[in-house]
Parts: sequence; structure tokens; C-alpha cells
Amino acid sequence: MASDSMEKVYSVGKWIDEPGTEEGSKRYQQTLIEMRQLVGHDWLKETLVRSGSIRILDVCGGWGIAGVALSKILREQGKDTDLTVLDLRRDMEKSAKTFGAGEIGAEPEFIVADATCLGELGKKFDIVLLWGMSTSHFSPWDMTRLLAGVSLNLEDHGLLLVEEADRIYTVFIQSGYQRVFSEGASEEKVVISLHSSYDPRRGMFKRLIIDLLEGGKATDEFHFWGLADAAQAIWAFFKDVDFVPRDRYRGVLIAKEPRMGVDLRAFLDSEPAMLKK
Repeated sequence: MASDSMEKVYSVGKWIDEPGTEEGSKRYQQTLIEMRQLVGHDWLKETLVRSGSIRILDVCGGWGIAGVALSKILREQGKDTDLTVLDLRRDMEKSAKTFGAGEIGAEPEFIVADATCLGELGKKFDIVLLWGMSTSHFSPWDMTRLLAGVSLNLEDHGLLLVEEADRIYTVFIQSGYQRVFSEGASEEKVVISLHSSYDPRRGMFKRLIIDLLEGGKATDEFHFWGLADAAQAIWAFFKDVDFVPRDRYRGVLIAKEPRMGVDLRAFLDSEPAMLKK
């Protein structure tokens, strides 16, 4: 991983949305609203009728806000749920379990792992979530591995739900890509990020994140997905993909039924020649 650990990146960036904080509570309440709308989608309704207990995997889940919200809504409708949260940040585990226990009456299982290693999980789920606009952390190559891993861990009728925004518009057109960007400015937090480099083979922008008050720094990498780009990548692994808009450029991509005829292991166990140079 070319960038620093996610624990360090989030520590320096101070992007705080932990449940119990003002920002975290707002995010959770908004996610509850969106999950209530999503369970009305035909594909969700079909999955809920087909399955008894709904097994949910929240990838890059952090505190499990999305997984807990969906579990809560389904339990309100009389469905049993089994929630697993997967994240690279080991320091999230205790808070995620406490939050889950408080909201749905059961601690989620927490797995510390890289999302591109889902192929090694060896479990089956009915619904996989990728929430929090997390796709920007994955290069197109890594997204291929992530989707292959998701497909291996979904039931034949399974669904993938991805919260997504069109960053071609929001980052490059609407605001213009900024070489220097304020990540937050207040009496408690003054954090900026600076463009460092771009890797055309991997499609990744590297940025240096600096805490101007405490002096901490970290590097992180981003791929700015367009909505159509993300949907097309998902469609290559799923039989159909739909979009539930929040507005014209943001919303949730829903994919159903992984294409089991695809040689998924080939994407997980090999690397293209252009990345070896």
C-alpha cells in the first residue's frame, strides 16, 4: 500500500464521524432515512422475501454506521439480521461493537482486513455494503479485485449497494481539482492536503495531508471515479445494476446477482504486466 496506514491518515485528517458525535449522529440519521427508502426497491424486496435471516457485510465499514442502519430497518420489519463489519482500521472494533449492540441489540462481527482480500473471507452474504463514498480509496485495478471478492462472498441472489458520487463532475468540473485544499479549519482543527503526484498506470492521485496545529502528516491516494465508470465496473461482475439518486450526481448503485460464470480467482491471484514495471 503506497499511502500511509488508514489509522494514521484518519488521525492526521481528523475526519470525525463517530456515533455519538454531532457529525456522526447526523450521518447515522441520514443513513437511516436512505436505508428506509432503499428497502422499497424491487431488488431489495425480492431478497427480503427469498431469505430468512439477512446476512450483511459492511465493507470499509468503520463504525458500522451503514450496516447497523440497514440491520435496524430490517429488524423493525421483522427480519433477523447477521451483521459483519470489515475495515482496515483496527481501532474501530470496540466502538463498532458497542454501537451495534446499542442500536440493534447485537454486536456485529468485526474483521480487520484489506477489502481487496475479500476472496479469502470464505463466508456468504445476502447483501454487501460499500458506504461512505469509499470507492475513491481504490484504483481501478484494486476495484476489480474488490468486486471479484464481493462476488465470491455473495449468494447467487445477493446484492451489492454502493454509495457513490460522480467525482468527474464534483471534483474536476464543479469545484475544479485543487492542488491545495482545506480539509477543515476551526479553533480545534487546521488541516490541509496538497497534491503530491499522480500515477497514470494505477490511476491514483497522491496527496500529502498536514495537521498545521499539531504538526502531523500522512499521505493518502485517491481515484476519482465517475458515476458511469463505477457502474460499468460493477456491471462487469453483476447481471444488472441500477441507480437510486440522492441528487443528479450522488446516490446509491445497486447491483444484483454476481456473474458466477466469470473466473473470479483470475482477478485475485494474478497481476497485469503493466503494474509490474
